[in-house]
Amino acid sequence: FYPKTSLGQAVRESARPEEWREYTEFMRGQVKELGTRYGRLAGFWFDVGPYNGVNYPYEVGELERLVRTVQPSTLIMGRDFYAAEKSLKIFGYLDDSGRPGFLPFPPAAANAWPFEVCDTLGKFWFYKADDKVYRPTSEILRRLVEVIGLGGNYLLNIGPKPSGEVDPGQELRLREIGVWLREYGAAVYGTRPGPFGHGAWGYSVQKGDRVYLHILNCPGAELVVADAHRKVVAAKFINGVRIQFRQNDGRLNIHLGQTPRDPVDTIVALELAR
Repeated sequence: FYPKTSLGQAVRESARPEEWREYTEFMRGQVKELGTRYGRLAGFWFDVGPYNGVNYPYEVGELERLVRTVQPSTLIMGRDFYAAEKSLKIFGYLDDSGRPGFLPFPPAAANAWPFEVCDTLGKFWFYKADDKVYRPTSEILRRLVEVIGLGGNYLLNIGPKPSGEVDPGQELRLREIGVWLREYGAAVYGTRPGPFGHGAWGYSVQKGDRVYLHILNCPGAELVVADAHRKVVAAKFINGVRIQFRQNDGRLNIHLGQTPRDPVDTIVALELAR
C-alpha cells in the first residue's frame, strides 16, 4: 500500500514513531474497507516493498488475522501461495513482521505448493504515458507455458489510464492472448505438471489421462522424452493430426516429421493407458 499522502511518503522515508503508528492504522483501515465493501475477494497481496528499517516493521501477521476475519476464504500471498515477480528462480514472501524472505523454486510436481508469477506487459506496473515498448505476444505466451509447466499461475498486469481506459497496445496483446487461449486453452486450463517432466525442448502437463507436450524448442524431426514410464496409446498434434511414436523402457520417441512448427508453442497431445 503506497497511498499518495504524507502517510504514504512516510513508508518510503524515515518516519517518526507517531507517524508510523498513524500510517499503519490507516493501512489497516484500508485493508478492512477492501475486505468488507467489495464482496467476496479471491486474494490479497501485501506488496509493501522493502523492509522499512530496523524500527518500523509492517505487521503482516496482524494484517493476515484481519483478512481472515473479514474474508475467511480469501488467499493471502506468502501464506496460502508463494509468489515471484518476473522470475522463475525464487519465491518471495513476508514474515509476520513484514521482513522479506526468499525460497528457491521447488521441482515441478502435480502436488507442488501453489505459486504465482506476476508479470507486466511493459516496463511498469502502473500506466505511464511513455511506457509503449510492450512485450511481444509470443514472448508472453511462452512465459505462460513455462509457468504452467512448473505448476504455477500466471498473473499478467496491465495499467489502465487515469480515465479507466486500456491503452490500445495493451488491449491488442490481451486480445491476441485470448485468441490463442480459445484455440489452445485445453492444454493450459486445469492442467498440472507431468508426468513426463520437462527439458530443453519444453514442458509436459497432464489433465486426466491426457498429457500435453508444450514444445518451445523443436529438436528436429524427432522428440525424445526420457522418464516416460506411463504407457502412451495415441499421439497427435493438438489440431488432430496423428503422430507416429514408439516407447521402450521409459523412453518415448515422437516422430514430428516435417510438419510446420508453431512459432510460439508446438503442442502434442498424448493419450495414456487407463
